Amino acid sequence: MTTGRGVYEVNVGSFVLELLDLVNVLSPICGRDLEEVYCRIKGSSRDKLRVLSPTIENNFRQYDYHIGYESVLLFMRAMKMVRATERRGAEEDILSASFAPLIRLEDSFMFKGANDPDFKRVIAQVLLRKRKMGVVGAKDVYRRYDR
Repeated sequence: MTTGRGVYEVNVGSFVLELLDLVNVLSPICGRDLEEVYCRIKGSSRDKLRVLSPTIENNFRQYDYHIGYESVLLFMRAMKMVRATERRGAEEDILSASFAPLIRLEDSFMFKGANDPDFKRVIAQVLLRKRKMGVVGAKDVYRRYDR
């Protein structure tokens, strides 16, 4: 939901399921690309994305605690929802890690019946970027880690 200030607010549970949908469609995909695709689909940007959890906000209100995108990726990896493979020389950088799904959703949460031309354009751009990386010899561009 977009607020009057142009901030896109999403519940952490929905956010996790939507990211998992994207990983299922686009894997392997690095954390930065995953965030870019999500924000473009939602018509937002990284600095305007706010992940919400009423429980956490109520319990940590005095600390002004916010859930970060990187924290959500780390949670998904810890819960074995996705496999995150770090690139050489980029250890401990979750945004440059390559993500592949470890679980499949029964139904698509985010893209049920999505035939939107903008969505297809974003998917095509990510696939074209992967193709260009593969042409120049980048490792593991197309490899799916769940098979």
